[in-house]
Amino acid sequence: MKPPSVPSPCFVAAVVAVVSLVVLAVMQDEEENQRQAEQPMVLARTVLACRRQLEEQAGEQQPARKRMFINWNRARARSCVQEDYWGPTPRFNDRQFERVFRVTRRMADQILNTCAMADAFFTERIDACGKTAICPKVKILVALKLVAYGVSPSAFQDYFQMGLSTAHECLKRFSFVMARDEDNLLLFQRQMTRADAKKASDVHQYHHGVAGQIGSLDCMHVGWRLCPVAWQGQYQGSKGKPTIILEAFADHFLWIWHSSFSHPGSLNDINVWDRSDLLKSFLDGTFSADVDFEFEIGGETFHQVWLMVDGIYPELARFVKTIAEPLTEVAKLYATWQEASRKDIERAFGVLQRKFQILVRDVEQWYVDEIKNIVETCIILHNMMVAERVERSEDERADWYEYMQNEEETEALDPAWEYVERQDAEMALHRRLQDQFYNGPAVNIRDNNYQRQRQLFNL
Repeated sequence: MKPPSVPSPCFVAAVVAVVSLVVLAVMQDEEENQRQAEQPMVLARTVLACRRQLEEQAGEQQPARKRMFINWNRARARSCVQEDYWGPTPRFNDRQFERVFRVTRRMADQILNTCAMADAFFTERIDACGKTAICPKVKILVALKLVAYGVSPSAFQDYFQMGLSTAHECLKRFSFVMARDEDNLLLFQRQMTRADAKKASDVHQYHHGVAGQIGSLDCMHVGWRLCPVAWQGQYQGSKGKPTIILEAFADHFLWIWHSSFSHPGSLNDINVWDRSDLLKSFLDGTFSADVDFEFEIGGETFHQVWLMVDGIYPELARFVKTIAEPLTEVAKLYATWQEASRKDIERAFGVLQRKFQILVRDVEQWYVDEIKNIVETCIILHNMMVAERVERSEDERADWYEYMQNEEETEALDPAWEYVERQDAEMALHRRLQDQFYNGPAVNIRDNNYQRQRQLFNL
């Protein structure tokens, strides 16, 4: 048997050399990878060291700034609110309270009870420092003022004696409670019933002359100042700024029966309608089952109530639109009547914005849900006052919410009515004068001008 061959020393040395070179190359690659991985850490440590050195140098030159502390006088705010608005003998009467806070004093008491039952934030309590917390009445009134005037809380902090963050917290919690309270939803944001539809139809038939109308439908934009940059392309439409769309329909009394909010401002009315809950109720039959009733128009019987809309909405059986280009006299009369009758929803939006000016100015909230709570709260408070004015046999008007000029006007029931009556009298006199002018002297003047032109051109 032949003995196995033994490798020569030269071969062994060559193999060892090759293996050493491979191991050395691998080690060098690992060191290079580790060095590259540590470079960002080294750079970060260098930057932090430089920043720490600069801060130490700045600290030596200028002392560190501390947060400003204001010793708010909560007792004074409580006494001021009690003496001015909520006491047994308040300085300002009920009408002045209503004009400032957009709700009556009785409604403010109900709102305070509702908020206190839903959130302990609106109750009498002791804070973490062992002191008496801010009075719940102060929190409710500052929230109502922020909704009514839409300004920064710094405008009222000297009277209500609270910081900006606390005032914003009052507004958020107040709108959250009001928008989700079951009693408010059942009373002031309820769905229209058949009895409500018949009452609305009777009112519109009295004012517009046609039965079956339950309201007018349209959309309104609410500005969003703190819209994220990544979303501004989606929420910025024809207004030139980020907005959120509110769809609603209201009757002649300006009661808002339907509202749908949180639609991006880049959509138009037809896109909003495609996403609307009202369209869903039309299609699934829930609206017709709860609202529809029989009525006659021109001797013909109909079974579906209808809404006034503008020209962009689709041609549905429940929509009455205008004629874009009327050609005949009948078409012109119809277009004039429809466009004048559809102003109910425009008046509702005008009164809503005049009453709650937070909807006119860009809302300074970060989240759409918070803005939605504020808008729904405004609608609930608006419907509260509409119900109150219907009981008083008064109209809900935008000019009622102007500031009063002097103390003599504050004692009057409603100074705006006197102005409206004078304006109506002036317009009636103008129409009489205009009719007399066109029936008399205007005819002679027109004939004389015609004869003068014929002589001038030798006709």
